[in-house]
Amino acid sequence: MEKALYINGVYEGVLNEIIESQKGNPGKIFYLQPYSQSAIKQLKENPPEQNSPLPLYISTTSQLNQICYFAEIVGWEDKNELSEERLAILNEHIKLFQPKEGEIYFEVRGKRCVNLVSIRNLRKLKDQVSTSNLIKQSNREPLKPRTQSGGWSYVYMIPIN
Repeated sequence: MEKALYINGVYEGVLNEIIESQKGNPGKIFYLQPYSQSAIKQLKENPPEQNSPLPLYISTTSQLNQICYFAEIVGWEDKNELSEERLAILNEHIKLFQPKEGEIYFEVRGKRCVNLVSIRNLRKLKDQVSTSNLIKQSNREPLKPRTQSGGWSYVYMIPIN
C-alpha cells in the first residue's frame, strides 16, 4: 500500500490563498509551515521530490475530523538549516504568492518551528472524507477523532475525488 501524510488542522485561509495563487501559476510550488518544534521525521529522512511526490491529506482548524484538502508534497526543509540566500528566495516567493503568510517564520507562541513543507496541486475536496477512513502506518489502526489542531500522521493512501 502506498503511503501518504495527513496534517491536522491547517488554517483554511492559508490553503485558500494558495489555491487562488495557483490559478495563475499552475504547477507552482507553495509552502506550508506547520507549528511544531519536531521535524516530520520521515520527510526529513526521505524528502519527496517533484518527480516522486508524497500525497498529502489536510484537515482544517474548523473541521479537524474531515479531510478537506489534498496536495502533493514535493519537498521538505528544516528552517533552522536554511542559508541566508535560500531564506531570501523563500521570503520573496511568500511575498509574491502567499502574502498573508508574511514570510518564513521561525517561532510561534514561543515555540520554534522547524518544518517547511513544499507542496503543489492543492485542491479543496468537493466531498470531504472522514479522517477515520485513514489508516495509520505505525499500527494499522484508523485515526482517532481529533480535538485540537496540530500534528501529523503517516497513513496509507485512500481514494478521494
